[in-house]
Amino acid sequence: MAGPKRKRAAATHTGGDSDAEGDRDGEFVAEDWYTEGGVSTEMTVTPAECPFTVEYRQAKKPLKGKKAKRHKTGPTSNTGPPPAQQLDQEPPEDTTVFTVKPKKQWDSLKKYRNFVVGNENFALNEYIFVSHSNTPTDVPELDEQKFWVARVLEIRAVDEAHVYLRVYWLYWPEELPGGRQPYHGQKELIASNHMEIVDAMTVSGRAHVKHWMELDEDEELPDLYWRQKFDFPTQTLMEVREHCKCHRYYNPDKLMYGCPHCKTWLHEECVQEDIKRKAYAKTLEEEGEEALKNALAAIDIDAPPPPPATTSKKKGKKGSTAAQNGKGKASLTKDVHNPTIEQLDKMFEVIITVNNGGQATRALIRDIRPKVGDEEGDAEEEADADAEAEDADGDGEKAEKAKRKKARREWEEDVLCLLCNKAIY
Repeated sequence: MAGPKRKRAAATHTGGDSDAEGDRDGEFVAEDWYTEGGVSTEMTVTPAECPFTVEYRQAKKPLKGKKAKRHKTGPTSNTGPPPAQQLDQEPPEDTTVFTVKPKKQWDSLKKYRNFVVGNENFALNEYIFVSHSNTPTDVPELDEQKFWVARVLEIRAVDEAHVYLRVYWLYWPEELPGGRQPYHGQKELIASNHMEIVDAMTVSGRAHVKHWMELDEDEELPDLYWRQKFDFPTQTLMEVREHCKCHRYYNPDKLMYGCPHCKTWLHEECVQEDIKRKAYAKTLEEEGEEALKNALAAIDIDAPPPPPATTSKKKGKKGSTAAQNGKGKASLTKDVHNPTIEQLDKMFEVIITVNNGGQATRALIRDIRPKVGDEEGDAEEEADADAEAEDADGDGEKAEKAKRKKARREWEEDVLCLLCNKAIY
């Protein structure tokens, strides 16, 4: 095991006018021990828990127009463009009505504008990674979610061993009362006015977090970002921008298509479903209800198992587990005129190619229902096609050839906007 390396947390005053009597120059050092590559299991020094707690005054009622927004996941009857919204996109202001207890001791502490952890200097309003214990560890690459993220509002200190930060927490989606939603990106955080006092020794590094305004222009997102706010005293999750015919939110990890005519952004999954439903209607018209009833009856879909239940001990009182949803079979129907998306996915495959230079975006549609007719011949042909597909795994050209052979038929058509019905290009 590598020898212990000393790390320090310190509060510093950088000069200029002070906003609290008694601001000091110099540096306070809060010391602890840790080893290269993680916390030593042989460490005997255990820093004391933070002695301060935040108590909120009576929670205010949510402002008009700022009611909790439920993500729309089911079928929708919306047919028009997404509505104009007045969104609250400003960072949470440090205006929450609160009291730090014990109040007398907190008020007696000196205020500072910077603090230092190791070789890093941190200032007010910067974002930080916070360790789950009072022993700081370095932030491993691509492992940010093992840490909490906070914004520094205030820095106070008693002496070199006692430097405290008043922070607003940012939530990982899993920590919200309703849990992670389909529109949350993998690197997305939710800004909040949930306030706590933490020991500076728990700071593990600087967090680079961008405020994403979700504008129409292409925006390059960093590793971490936030666009939505959570009001902790009222437990209210603020709205974000609605898109598409479905009026749902946008997951930035997924693809959207922009219509150049009506300027609406469309979810890829909504465009795919629309194409499959039109392909189904075309097939129904050509083959009749009886053939499609048999096709629907032959589809058996198992729903994926629900995610394991999780618990959260984050930030004391903050943690909340996500509700777990249904079990068993996926949603199926025998209504020949209105199949479910799960059934359509088993009947049609859609490949969309985005063209440049003003050419229309095209969709390749494949009818992938099992072929019917001569059962023995069809079974043999199916087995040959499956074997070819397996052999072609990893070879794009061969895989496409195998899929074409397995499909009943395929055709191409322009991709149309779900709202104005004009070709997207």
